[in-house]
Amino acid sequence: VADGRASQGINAVSNAGDITIDAGSIATTGNSSVGISANGYTGDIRIAADTVTAAGYYVGGIYAYAGNGDVTIDAGTVATTGGSFYDYGSDAITVRAGAGSVTIDAETVSTQADYSDGIRAVSFGPDAIVDVTAGSITTSGYGAVGAVVQGSTAQLTVGDITTSGDGAYGAVMFGAGPGGATFVSDGSIETSGVDANGVFVKAY
Repeated sequence: VADGRASQGINAVSNAGDITIDAGSIATTGNSSVGISANGYTGDIRIAADTVTAAGYYVGGIYAYAGNGDVTIDAGTVATTGGSFYDYGSDAITVRAGAGSVTIDAETVSTQADYSDGIRAVSFGPDAIVDVTAGSITTSGYGAVGAVVQGSTAQLTVGDITTSGDGAYGAVMFGAGPGGATFVSDGSIETSGVDANGVFVKAY
């Protein structure tokens, strides 16, 4: 448990080696707080957590950046509550990879603030696979997206996605390479609000 502005439950940084985090329950309270933060530059990142919650303005549940390595996240529940500041939201899971692949498996993901995405997973690697699996994703703010998935190969498999804000999307996907973009749901995609959309998929 971490309480206070810009507090972090776990913060791991590596210039050369791998990062491995195994956590049970992480809870942070305070503006700009983050449940789990991992930044690696040449190694891989692996995060496993049962429950991660963050409360406050522009907070984050799980954040990971890998310059050249792969990122793997296995999570139970990841949730953010609180508010946004202009277009700075409170994303539940954010992963950025400069070159490697990204794999995310999460059971329940939710956000409550404007511009607050459930899952945002992006890799700029020319051969990177971004593969996201989620049981349920719920957002309830203006412009909030259930899942943003972008990579040379972009894959999203999800049970249910529910959004309830104006200008929201259930999912936005970009496949930038020969692997394209694949969206699969065995549940329901529900959006409510002005200019809200279910799923946008683009391969190029």
